[in-house]
Amino acid sequence: MNLKTVCLMTGVLLLQGQAFAAPRACPTEQATPQSMTWNFPKEGSRLLKDINREAWDVRTEAAKLEVQARNQLIDWQTHASELTEVRDDINHMGEKLCRLETIRGQLAPEQQTVVDETARMAKEMATFTQDAIVFLNGHHDNLWNPSYRTYLNDLYKEAKSVNQTVSRSRES
Repeated sequence: MNLKTVCLMTGVLLLQGQAFAAPRACPTEQATPQSMTWNFPKEGSRLLKDINREAWDVRTEAAKLEVQARNQLIDWQTHASELTEVRDDINHMGEKLCRLETIRGQLAPEQQTVVDETARMAKEMATFTQDAIVFLNGHHDNLWNPSYRTYLNDLYKEAKSVNQTVSRSRES
């Protein structure tokens, strides 16, 4: 799977709407005199650091949602609000992955590997978020259901994997 596919897949739509946003292509950019001297590996590192921070936010929200799903007194609107935050973080990750796709050829091979792994995991995060949203839309009074908690737990694990992958690359 390539980054373009991931950029198209990471756009998760509103909780009350469809599961995925309409596909959006990564913008292409023309070479400029400034781009000839641009430090693309440094930009790639910055973008991966931003993605890592957003994955941490998703991880935190997913853990909170999973705990809340055990409490039958938490209302579905609380979950909807927090899933909106997760969706927004994943969309921001997708935007950064689009930029990484654009500059991929200028990145070090190690960075390219991290970008590819991160893109795969971001797609999985978008899928788990979509699954949670679809479940939430159809089961407002059933958030304690093991299926819903599994989506949230899988989302947490995938976000944790992004954190580990990006952190390992920064240690190298």
